[in-house]
Amino acid sequence: MSFRVATLQTSDNVTIQYQIGQKCAEGSPAIFFCHGVGANHDQFAAQQSFADDYCMVTPTLRGHGNSGSPSNITADSLTLQRFAQDILELTQHVSIEEFHFVGHGFGGLIGLEILRQQPASLLSLSLCGVSPCQCSFSLPQRLRNFTYNLMGLSHQERIVSQMITHHETTQRIYCEMLKMTDGQTLRHILKSISRYDYLDVLKKNRKIPVLIMRSEGDDRINVALDPCLEKLKGQRNIDIMRVNSTGHMINMETPEYFNQILHAFLLKAKLKDSKPLSVPPELQP
Repeated sequence: MSFRVATLQTSDNVTIQYQIGQKCAEGSPAIFFCHGVGANHDQFAAQQSFADDYCMVTPTLRGHGNSGSPSNITADSLTLQRFAQDILELTQHVSIEEFHFVGHGFGGLIGLEILRQQPASLLSLSLCGVSPCQCSFSLPQRLRNFTYNLMGLSHQERIVSQMITHHETTQRIYCEMLKMTDGQTLRHILKSISRYDYLDVLKKNRKIPVLIMRSEGDDRINVALDPCLEKLKGQRNIDIMRVNSTGHMINMETPEYFNQILHAFLLKAKLKDSKPLSVPPELQP
């Protein structure tokens, strides 16, 4: 499947690079993959097979990869609301009205913000590597400050990569992506998400199918995620998949299983099937 790389100039004059599949010219259902902090659209290289069936769009967020940064970086130019606005402006730019959204980490929070702002645009929402209701940043204050200071410092990408994932191949790829990320952007993002809560947004949504993947080895996220899942238990439009033998970067560490889960969920959403999502246990990594 072939892709082309293009750019969007946002309403606040930031250049956003994105990758778009050829199915978009055929009117296929659209799916957006949104990366996490410090990554770029290359995070979803192992998901490119989705472009066989969908209009696949993978943006690189502002301040990341080959996308631009605001000329004057402030807290207001890097809020979740602004990142969500970038995605919505991109959908208008490529003439897409409805889309499936897959978000990892910070990308998942952007998806939740779109659910809050403009739910009618979403066909489904898939989240991984993130807790929807992390009321406060779960890292201790000293470690939080250390992370703020470490992010963006030259030659520290390898240390940060090892903090993010224990998977060696993923560490190398993430390290290279991190080198292409603006340090000021990273620090502002980490501070901006020190407190958030999308639990009520999910509870009020009774129509749009939602998938939440819980990775067994994603300890820092699971501290906040597990209480959240308990509060969402029983909501019919929310599927929860507990994935063994994988960590924070699930789509890169165990891509085949991630893809299988996502394909099954998207089919379920298309058929408007209310049965719990089921993936054969033999496919577990």
